[in-house]
Amino acid sequence: MGLKTSLESRIKPLVPKNLRSSVLNLYCLMLDGVALIRGRRDALTPPKRLLRFATDPNSDFGETGRGFVDFLVRRCGLRPDHKVLDVGCGVGRVAVALAGHLEQEGRYEGFDIVPQEIEWCQKHISTRFPNFSFQLADVRNLTYNPKGKVRASEYRFPYDDGSFDFVVLASVFTHMLSRDMDRYVTEVSRVLKHGGRCFVSFYLLNDKARKNIGAGISAFDFRNTVDGCCVQTADNPESAVAYEEDRVRELFGRCQLLVEAVFYGTWSSRKEQVQDIIVASRIV
Repeated sequence: MGLKTSLESRIKPLVPKNLRSSVLNLYCLMLDGVALIRGRRDALTPPKRLLRFATDPNSDFGETGRGFVDFLVRRCGLRPDHKVLDVGCGVGRVAVALAGHLEQEGRYEGFDIVPQEIEWCQKHISTRFPNFSFQLADVRNLTYNPKGKVRASEYRFPYDDGSFDFVVLASVFTHMLSRDMDRYVTEVSRVLKHGGRCFVSFYLLNDKARKNIGAGISAFDFRNTVDGCCVQTADNPESAVAYEEDRVRELFGRCQLLVEAVFYGTWSSRKEQVQDIIVASRIV
């Protein structure tokens, strides 16, 4: 289960910085036009101009989401009656797939820091599925929301204690610095019910990852240190962030989250960005 390389990172070496946004918009508009003419995009598939923020516009939105939810069901015990929180929900990839899985007794809440993504989800998903809700979090992030009003290290999730059976954070901590990540893990623990589970993706640094980085076979080298974590780019640290696995395990334990399983990705052994996954439960 992987997260594909963004289109933006793929064109970065080819297009001058001042032209990248325009080139991306034009390319995505072209793809949207072709899809419209061919009738290949249904009402629950976002336009490419929105998909470009999170993934490769050429990836299959529905198939990727269904594969993600299948993993949550088979490996993490997600049930149709669960209350699910999707932190950094983006443009609803997980939500759309969950719409075919959650029953009326279940509930989905998602929040993200990108306004246009939340607007699309509210208009196209919530109107069809009343038990699916989306909120905008005006949290500051140098890469995705540089003008946000609230620091992630000070943000309180807008939900009551013990509200959820399951919390998903896919490709969130890979773009978040240390103090911000600490805060979010604390909040995940707070909103989880006792016995509830969370799915969290990381770039984890351990002996094997460091060996692969040294051998030059990894997708990242994470050679820069910022705020107690390792980042790929010093001038844009939140673009890709890695954490020592021991530090993450210690933090989870401190926050009463028991690490049940770790599924290591291939980012450190191949030139691709498949992340590591931690599945943890709220200690009763």
